[in-house]
Amino acid sequence: MILHKKIYMNHFGHTEADWTSCEVCGKTSVEIYHIKYKSRGGKDEIDNLAALCRKCHNDCHDEVLSERDMLYIHKRFMVATTGPMGKKL
Repeated sequence: MILHKKIYMNHFGHTEADWTSCEVCGKTSVEIYHIKYKSRGGKDEIDNLAALCRKCHNDCHDEVLSERDMLYIHKRFMVATTGPMGKKL
């Protein structure tokens, strides 16, 4: 398993066989996306990783969803799923 995918899945207690929803639209995710590209200094850390479906992933690359949009969406997703202190609910 790719390192960034493993970090994301382990954080939420998922296995490769588990279904993970897109953080933007709720459909089945197919990618673990680096919100800030690694080429721009983004890291393999949970605060920089988001599960996305193919359409939302393409929207990020086409800049329909900006890095700022994704940081906001991901932060809300993290609070909703792990609470404000980052602990699993």
